[in-house]
Amino acid sequence: MTGPDLLRQSFAEHQAGKIERALVGYRQALAVEPALGDALYLCGVALHSSQRDPASLMARAHAADPTRADFAVGVAKALVGRRDYELAHRMGRRALALDPGQIELRKVMEGIRSILYARSQGRADPVYLGRTYDDMGPRLKPNPYAKRLRAWVEPLLPEIGRAAARRLLDIGCGTGPIGDEFHTLCTDLTGCDMSERSLQIAASKGRYRRLVRVDILDFLRAEPSENYELVTAAGSFCYFGDLSELLNLSRKVLTNGGLLAFTTFRSALPEPERDLQSEVFGIFKHSEIYVERASTSADFSLVAVGRDLKIFDEGKRHIVDDLYVLQKSSA
Repeated sequence: MTGPDLLRQSFAEHQAGKIERALVGYRQALAVEPALGDALYLCGVALHSSQRDPASLMARAHAADPTRADFAVGVAKALVGRRDYELAHRMGRRALALDPGQIELRKVMEGIRSILYARSQGRADPVYLGRTYDDMGPRLKPNPYAKRLRAWVEPLLPEIGRAAARRLLDIGCGTGPIGDEFHTLCTDLTGCDMSERSLQIAASKGRYRRLVRVDILDFLRAEPSENYELVTAAGSFCYFGDLSELLNLSRKVLTNGGLLAFTTFRSALPEPERDLQSEVFGIFKHSEIYVERASTSADFSLVAVGRDLKIFDEGKRHIVDDLYVLQKSSA
């Protein structure tokens, strides 16, 4: 049989879900015609579907016919599986030049750019996060941290003044779960976030006096000093590796004796680490040792630390998150 004959036979097996038999056939076709691009590509697809690395076969298919966009796409996706994001990005750009209508690949490329941004900048790409949460919209799950933050912070609030005089800044406010929990404790609430859709949902609740679509750091840099008695960040600090600037800017906008309450994902390492399971979102994990050191450097006192354990993927993996309450020293 010729290479194309073996290819057609193997592809029929592939379509029928008989992956291993298809792989045997593809390899037989390649033994007859080693540069048969479709056989190389489909063999790579079959390997990928059986949880094996198809990158070398996809690269050979692309080398056999550099004008085929599907071959270039296959290489890019295989390189993503290897976490070789820089090379995947270059190959993805080549594929889009061949076929600009690759919608799925464009989404993959957005994720790759987000990962490269986090690697180079040490924080998540705020624009990518904003678009991602905009797309999620009403499908967003309730933020699990707001109730826990209230439970830890509420006993400390009498120390920072009457409710009528308390001003709260909600960093990365999302759809407003902090506003739901704190609007009876603080009468002047401000929130900032990069997701327009999330801000619309938060505004519909009527909890916040001011909501701003802006990057967190840009907002904090522009805010006046000593403008809030309480700053919260429920699930926002995990998008930054080095927390130093966030902590220093949070201290700037707090009044003397004001509180900063935030959550992080816990790491066992002394320095911040990227969460590879959530790398596309630019998520980082932080150890208690690191957070305490960074907080002390920013001239905060550690008031409380809480911990929680979450199970994901039907018990296959878990993540521990920490809750911190810090206080700015009085002048």
